Amino acid sequence: YWQRFERLFNYYLVMPGLCMPSNHDPAHLFACFFQIRRAFFHIFNTIIGKSMPIAQLRSSIWESIFTHDMRRYYRDLYKHMNNFTTLITGPSGTGKELVARAIGQSGYIPFNKKTKQFEENFVTSFYPLNLSALSPTLIESELFGHKRGSFTGAVADRKGWLETCTARGTVFLDEIGELDPTIQVKLLRVLQARTFQRLGETKNHSFQGKIVAATNRNLADQMHDGQFRTDFYYRICSDMIRTPSLYEQLQDHREDLYDFVRFIVQRIFYNDDDDLTREVVKWIEEHLGNDYAWTGNFRELEQCTRN
Repeated sequence: YWQRFERLFNYYLVMPGLCMPSNHDPAHLFACFFQIRRAFFHIFNTIIGKSMPIAQLRSSIWESIFTHDMRRYYRDLYKHMNNFTTLITGPSGTGKELVARAIGQSGYIPFNKKTKQFEENFVTSFYPLNLSALSPTLIESELFGHKRGSFTGAVADRKGWLETCTARGTVFLDEIGELDPTIQVKLLRVLQARTFQRLGETKNHSFQGKIVAATNRNLADQMHDGQFRTDFYYRICSDMIRTPSLYEQLQDHREDLYDFVRFIVQRIFYNDDDDLTREVVKWIEEHLGNDYAWTGNFRELEQCTRN
């Protein structure tokens, strides 16, 4: 692909009357094209639906990756996007991790002309961590790493996700609304100074990656109750994305129900069974109706389909 791109670029560069920008770099342009291709794949292949709320969600993901000015992004911003933390909010079961993965695996990756390879594999650059499934001590260990003997069970030095994550990688912190305030303070330092320390160690380590966080909780209420630090919130709210509920989507575009059920059937049986999909949709329409709330969102729809 690079050789074909380079030949095409050189051909158009010498065309009479065609003026290219003086700072134009074919390797950078090639990297941007590859990034756009990945972004399209992750946004349009994993975020399904034709409703307006889903269209707005796709638009928000795109701007989270590229901002709203592609020329400015191409010129300079591509180097600085890791400085912006993305906060994804929305009800449980609405695909917040899908959104985070789309952002994390669609980041800019430089292309090396000498080796004719991209400098990193986007597939392995996403590091998810579910905070609600771990105790505060384990969360600190998973995030920051630890030194041998820093707590019971720490039998060897260990790197955390912040140290393992590369400069082009993304650490995804799911259920950040359940994060202990003491750890919020440590993460605040990471976002401010881009440095952290392992548990039981005083040496500073650098973090150059991107942080994406998600929660289904109302952070405004948690800040009012003193459970979520205000200064930490204002470090993670510059780029916010909200995932719409299943009810919102179906109220706007009822025909999406068939596509959603078909997607679930394909994932269960690894084939497209139209008869089964129609039977499930018919049962839902007859027994639940158009105004059913779907409080469990896609998780509830999947279990309904399985049932």
